[in-house]
Formats: sequence, C-alpha cells, structure tokens
Amino acid sequence: MTDTPCPSPPLFFFMPPSALPLRLALALSLAPVTAVAASSLGTSFFEHDWLLACDNTRTCRAAGFSADAPLAFSLLFERPGGPDTPVTAMLGYVDGAEYGDAGEKTPAPRPTGALQLRVDGRALGTVVPTQPEAPATLSQAQVDALLVALRRDAPIAIVDAAGSAWPISNRGATALLLKMDAMQDRLDTPGALIQRGTRPESSVPPALPRPVLKNPPPLAETRPNDAALAERKDLMDALLAGRDMQAVCAWQEDRVESTSLDVHRLDPVHLLASMTCHGPGYYGSGPSWVIRAQPPFEPALVTTAHVFLRPPDAVLYEERDERTLGRCGFGRYWVWDGTRFVVSREYVTGLCRAMPGGFWHLATFETDLR
Repeated sequence: MTDTPCPSPPLFFFMPPSALPLRLALALSLAPVTAVAASSLGTSFFEHDWLLACDNTRTCRAAGFSADAPLAFSLLFERPGGPDTPVTAMLGYVDGAEYGDAGEKTPAPRPTGALQLRVDGRALGTVVPTQPEAPATLSQAQVDALLVALRRDAPIAIVDAAGSAWPISNRGATALLLKMDAMQDRLDTPGALIQRGTRPESSVPPALPRPVLKNPPPLAETRPNDAALAERKDLMDALLAGRDMQAVCAWQEDRVESTSLDVHRLDPVHLLASMTCHGPGYYGSGPSWVIRAQPPFEPALVTTAHVFLRPPDAVLYEERDERTLGRCGFGRYWVWDGTRFVVSREYVTGLCRAMPGGFWHLATFETDLR
C-alpha cells in the first residue's frame, strides 16, 4: 500500500511495515510538535485472538484473526454509535512472506480459486479478497450469520476451491462484542450484539460528531541559518535543561555517548528541533521540541516517541510497537495549528499475524480537517 502524507489514512487499509532505512527514518523524525498530551484519546481492548477499538464518535470496530501463520486472515466488524445502527464487516488477508526479512520468508500456501465463507459447516457464499491487502465487504446475510456463530462459539473458516481452510478464531469474540455493546450503551436493548433485552432502542445514545481542526499549512521554506542552529551549544543546553544525555535518552538501555540535533522550520517563527541519541554501535531518535530561532529559544517538549515529519504539510506521524501489550502497533497523527501540534487521529493496528505492523487501522480518535 502506498504511504500517503494525509493526516487521516483509510480506516481499513492494512498498515505497511516500516520500509524506510534506519538513517532515513531518523532524519524524518525531526518532526514539529508542541506539547499536547501524549496519552491515548481513545479506547482499545484485546482478548485472546480478538481486538476492539472504540473512537470518540462512539464508533466501535472489532477484529478477529486466524492463527499466526504465513498466510493470515482477519474479520473486521464495524458499528457506529446510535440506535438501530447496522453492523458491517470486511474480510482481509496477508501473505506474511511478503513482509518478512529475506532470510525469514516462509512459503505460504496460496488460495486456489474463489474463497468461500463457511460458518458452522455451512457455505455462505463467495468472499472476494482475491488479492492480499484488498479487503472484501461482506453481505448483510454473511454478517448476520457470523454474529450468530460468534455468539454460539460455532466454527468459522475461509475455504478455497481446493478445500484448504483457514479458521477464524472465536476465542475472545463474545467478550469483546459484549464490551462493544457496553461502550455504545446498548446492553439489554433489542439491538445489542450479545446481551439483549427490552430496554428501548431509542435509549441508545447517538453518535458524536468529530471535532473540527484546521487543515495543516505547508511547511515553511528553510532559511539559510536554520541548519546552523543544530550546532549551537546554547540551544542544546536549553533543550537539556540541566539534565545529562542519559536522562534525556532514558529509553536507551546502553550508555549514551553523544547527541545531535536536526532542525526543520515550521513557519516564520517556529522550528522543530529533534534529537538523535548516539551510543556504542547504535543511534536512535530522542525527544522533539518546538523552538524559536533566537535565544532563549523557548523550547516546548512535544514527545519522546519516535516521530516522522510528513511533508509537504506540517503533519507529524508517531508510531509505536505495542506487541508486548497485545495490540501490535499504535499510530498517531498531529497537525500544526500555528502554535502547537494537536492530535488529529489515533489508531491501533490489530494483532501481529503474518504482518509486522498489524492488519488494520482501528481508529480510537478521529477529527475532521477543514
């Protein structure tokens, strides 16, 4: 999939692995950001082979996965907030051999012919993700049958024309679909997915609008003296604020031997200063600050996370590996408003099954850029 500079990438496209060389990735991490809290603005949960993400509009998305194998499938359910809203679903797959390192690629059995959805032993028609990373939208009949099967822990599988089958796990599905009902305040209503009852459907709270942010401006043109700022000791002293290199690069396990700066101009007044931490045989991204061009620089810490600048616009992209938390990956977009960077989108990427970065972009925070 093509990596686009848009601050709001498609919700359901697969997340590409980081294909940038390390040095280029570090160079891009000079991103402009001024401190808006880095805590999560949305909610996600995982249980066994399923993950749920709900965003600030009350839309929830639940994804279930096949086994961790070279060829992996995933089902994704989406439901907006509000009474009587429908549930939609997509099916996608990834050939992990396309994404592994050259020495780790494992041949995967490719599907033969059309793919069929089989639920509780019954064939429920063709599904069309015939190319990797091209999710298929399922019919309403297929969605309804899948939800019934998940409530009963019945088997679900994708079967090709040769009879090869890829089961979709139902471990964790009931718990997370129940959680989806709770997050949207549907429990005990006729439209609840799991815990149905007689509470009026009209009592379900409506979907919420996305907050509106201004479209980010283009980055300002570099000025002749901008590069020289990176070499100034008084700027480094202002950024370190009395701390030593080890404290500023605290995420590094090994001894930090030196630091360096890269500076990018955001607008006529503000610049971004991003630090690189150097140690024995390695280097990695450090914190980023928004600064002014003249002393006392007034540095404002943005984040200590690994961030990328997304030219030509003043957009920042942050990504984190969260495999230890079970979610695989996390992403956040920030847009420059002339004073600071504000969060425009957050998402998690599902579980790491065959694809290093995870299957989906499951939004936990959304805005409209106008």
